[in-house]
Amino acid sequence: MMAQAIAIATTNSGKRQADAPLPFKNQKGQKVKLWLLQWEDYFKRNPHQWRSDHDRIKYGLGRSEGEDVSAFAFPYQKKMSGELGHLKIEGYEFWVAFR
Repeated sequence: MMAQAIAIATTNSGKRQADAPLPFKNQKGQKVKLWLLQWEDYFKRNPHQWRSDHDRIKYGLGRSEGEDVSAFAFPYQKKMSGELGHLKIEGYEFWVAFR
């Protein structure tokens, strides 16, 4: 519901909402630094959709694909949240640490 309200307000203001970056797959020619910068720009242009770094990181990790990335993404999320009995690592929930 909040996303719909934002979309309507954005449409009425004449501003175009940013599109999410393409998934990161760790393929040849794909640079993780560029991908992270694209996400930062996306979050800045859509500030009301994610209120915390924790939510931004989870969304970004969900937009990554492939075995190479999964080997990083799943353990990171579990350590960030302490899910499934994993030891929660303080600081992992901040974008600065993720980056």
